[in-house]
Amino acid sequence: MVKFGSARKIIHYTIFVVILLILIFLTIAILIGCCDRDHSDKICSKSTGATCLLIAIVLMFSVFSLVVLVGLFYFVMGLITYQGACAPFENPQIKSMLNRKDSVIKLNRDTTKDFHQSNPLALRMSTEIGECLPNETIFSILLGSNLYDIENKLRVKVIHSPLPEPKFFPFNSLDFNINLKVPMLLNNNFRDYHSEKFTKFLCDELTPVDLTEIIKEIFLLHPKLWTQWGIYDWARIALQNEAVNIQKFYDELVPKVLSHINEMRQILLEIDKLVLYKSNQFDKSLQILKEMSTRATIFMRDKGEETASELRRNVTIYVDDQVNNYIEMVISECLNNVGKCAPLAYIYYRSVAMVCDRLINPMNGFWVGLLLCGLLFLPIVFLAHHLQCLYRKMYQYTQYESQGIGIIEGGCARCTAYATPFRPGFFAHQPHYCVNGNPMPSIVHESALGATSVAETEAVLASNTLKRKQE
Repeated sequence: MVKFGSARKIIHYTIFVVILLILIFLTIAILIGCCDRDHSDKICSKSTGATCLLIAIVLMFSVFSLVVLVGLFYFVMGLITYQGACAPFENPQIKSMLNRKDSVIKLNRDTTKDFHQSNPLALRMSTEIGECLPNETIFSILLGSNLYDIENKLRVKVIHSPLPEPKFFPFNSLDFNINLKVPMLLNNNFRDYHSEKFTKFLCDELTPVDLTEIIKEIFLLHPKLWTQWGIYDWARIALQNEAVNIQKFYDELVPKVLSHINEMRQILLEIDKLVLYKSNQFDKSLQILKEMSTRATIFMRDKGEETASELRRNVTIYVDDQVNNYIEMVISECLNNVGKCAPLAYIYYRSVAMVCDRLINPMNGFWVGLLLCGLLFLPIVFLAHHLQCLYRKMYQYTQYESQGIGIIEGGCARCTAYATPFRPGFFAHQPHYCVNGNPMPSIVHESALGATSVAETEAVLASNTLKRKQE
């Protein structure tokens, strides 16, 4: 592959250089023909232009076969690669490139027997990939292939059995004799219970004054008492001892008593939560609960069955609606957001587009230009040959005119033309002449213009030729 690539590059460069040389020689010849109006004998003369045209003709004849052969090679290669890669990209109906996957990936092998019975035609991987468009999902592909329809989930109906109608409250009277038990509770000492009757006697201030302040003031007073020569020292000592005793009393008794008081409050509050209703007294709370229980019993006895049936039906409908909404949400997500074909289609189309844009289209453009250039060689050769003859005729006209030799107008400068006998009086139309078997241009010396016969003309031409050789 490396050798083929290097050889191909050499051929490309060779063809390019040769075509460029042909173009350069043709351009030089045309410029010389347009600019050389004084018919000089310099380098940029008609003779040089004719030489450039001759070189261009030789090059065109030499490379014509090579150019056409290379163009045909790229024509065949570009046609094959275009049909294999670009045609499926431009026309989705053509699956020539994807059909190779059918022999590798066999979808029928992974399907169920029920699917084979309902779909006798074989699945093809090329068809499935070709149908995976950017705006579709895998579930739409499965639906198109009759493999799986996710919307069938909505069409599934659950047949519910008839709702049972048992008696939820199979009693016509109260099962418990609340009317007998409530009076028993109301006749004991607990009937007027409420925590406030106890908490109002639980005080946080155990003494009428703050003991900590008293202790602080005694310790501040102790050093200020007057004394002289040990007199009244006993009073100061006694005052200090009392301050220490008060401090001991406070440390040992007050925190424990306050802790018990707080504990009692918590217990009373718990009892209130257990036996009281909305902070009412115990007897009033029982009376309220008794009335509520009586109303609830009457309601359950009269409307309990209907309420329970309605509640059961509403719960069933609500659950069914929630399940259907969930299924619809799942289907919507599957059809719109799950398994999108956009990444696969993007990779496929971008890869094919890159191959077509970077390889196949330039290849086809190369062979089109190359074959067109090769076909243009034919008319260019014909025109270049005639232009070369015209340049040579004009150059010879200039040379003979400078030597004083007359020229018969209308003569053809083509070297392959046949000579015709010269007849006096028809100089204006004499095309060519041959002397001693050698083609000679249709030119005569001025002294031969008075000749009246072919023999005289031949003699004059022979003498003129001899003079030119001697000179």
